[in-house]
Amino acid sequence: MKPDIISRYIHFHFSRYPYSQLQDLCKLLFQQTFGPKHLIQNGTKSLASLQIEVQQARTSSHFYDPIGNGLARIHLGNLPTDSSLSALNHATFLAAATVFGTPDDLKRALSVLKISCKNGTLPFSPLDAEQFCSAWETDGFPPLHHSMLYRQRYTPAYRVVPVEYPRYFPMFHAIEHQLAKQGFCVLAIDGDSGAGKTTLARLLQQIYPCAVVHMDDFFLPVSQKTKVRLQTPGSNVDWERFLSELSTSLQKRKPISYRRFDCKRQMLEAPVSLPIAPLIVVEGAYSHRPELRHLYDFTVFLSLSASSQRKRISIRNPALFPQFLQEWIPLEKAYQAAYSIPANSTFSFSSEDEL
Repeated sequence: MKPDIISRYIHFHFSRYPYSQLQDLCKLLFQQTFGPKHLIQNGTKSLASLQIEVQQARTSSHFYDPIGNGLARIHLGNLPTDSSLSALNHATFLAAATVFGTPDDLKRALSVLKISCKNGTLPFSPLDAEQFCSAWETDGFPPLHHSMLYRQRYTPAYRVVPVEYPRYFPMFHAIEHQLAKQGFCVLAIDGDSGAGKTTLARLLQQIYPCAVVHMDDFFLPVSQKTKVRLQTPGSNVDWERFLSELSTSLQKRKPISYRRFDCKRQMLEAPVSLPIAPLIVVEGAYSHRPELRHLYDFTVFLSLSASSQRKRISIRNPALFPQFLQEWIPLEKAYQAAYSIPANSTFSFSSEDEL
């Protein structure tokens, strides 16, 4: 991460927890760099430890704290009493498996901390910061405990997870209950371009046995893009084919088989099959069309400000950026407005960056 972003997270945490000591901020940077690898046990032991901690944890002033590098601390004392902890346990393992920081990364982060002490934006002496970090490095950067003062003031009890897990926790909570009740759940993710629909679908796929259907596979062929059709908002997707090929599978939990549309060749590919899974995710713009909503247990809408959207798309798809601005985003906005997509979704979340 860039020094200015690291600095932002350091000062964000110090403002939330002003009794933090040097070792608490160093612990923050350790977790930001390495994730929760040092805490990972086998799945059974980890879940058992989590269950005990949740029972003993006290309520925190915040449900979660973003710590940078795509991670967050979710506070156990704030979890609903009927929460299933299995998904949270999986999310912790996922955080450990997807963060690959090095000691050099940690040293660079610590240099940002020491600069903040030198310039007076943190109330620690530069000498104390230098000595603490130097001694810690000499020891090989072992994991740190929170300071006694921090523990007395804040009684920390949390897990480090991908930041999307606590950000979208109400959705995860609903999925858990639906799976416990029915053994099967169908979820559709719609939203603004660049808001993280595919990222969220990928996270769900990593936490649950899950099959993902992408709405991009139902892109409307040029031959069907008549002027009359495109006058109806949201009609630049082949929702009729979606219904004919997937409705039975989604409603009756049968194997999924459908044809993907190749936009470059403007033709349908051979049928692809997805395994039967407890969770089916339909991901992409136009997935919440009124004709499709009866197929889903839950719908999720992800929003993003125009400035953040432009920034993300220009980085992700620079060649297609003008087409997004001039064509695709206006079409999506017209569809969202025509059918009140955010208001009619089970869950609506902002995907703005945390800091």
